[in-house]
Parts: sequence; structure tokens; C-alpha cells
Amino acid sequence: MGKRCPAFTRQLIERLHTVEDDEHIQEAVESAMAHENASLVEEKAALAKLLERERAEKVVKEKQLEQEKIEAEKVKARAEQVEQLLRQKEKELALLKKQAGQDSWQVRQQKEQAGQAL
Repeated sequence: MGKRCPAFTRQLIERLHTVEDDEHIQEAVESAMAHENASLVEEKAALAKLLERERAEKVVKEKQLEQEKIEAEKVKARAEQVEQLLRQKEKELALLKKQAGQDSWQVRQQKEQAGQAL
């Protein structure tokens, strides 16, 4: 409205310079005010539509963000499951290596005993 007032005032003053009597001055002022009011109503309607669109976009973005958050939580949970499975498999592998080492030691012992027996 700050931009519109100087233009509105300037236009009204220009019109009033051409008017000669009070009746025409009053008509010019009322006409200018009616025109300005109509412009303001149009601007208000446009701003209301813009605001509504912005609000709708905000709702959509919030829903998308919530969905992304849910998906991120699912991915995190799956990663934790994979890490847990990996740790379990590492423990199993270490146990197998230990058993293989013991089995190897036992085989050597048996070979040594067999060699001594001969």
C-alpha cells in the first residue's frame, strides 16, 4: 500500500486540477477511491491465493519430509541389522579359524605320534 498511495494521490491531484466545482471534485474523489478500493480488493484476492498456494506447498513438503524421515529410519534399522549380522559372522569366522588351528595342531600331533610309532 505504501507504493500505491503516492500514485493514487498523484493521480487524484492531477484529476482535481481539471475539475472546476465542488460537485465534480467530490465525484472525482469518490471515483478515485472506488478505483483504488477495487485495486486493493484485487490485490488482496491475489495475495490470498498466493498465501493459500504457499500453505498447500508447505503441507506437501512437510509430508515429503516426514516420508523421507520414515525411509531414513528404515534404512538405519536395516543398516543396524546388517552390522549385527556382520559382527555375528565375524565371531563365527574367528571361531572357525580357531577350530581350524586346533584341528591343524591335532593333525600335526597325530602325524608326529604316527612317525614315532614307526
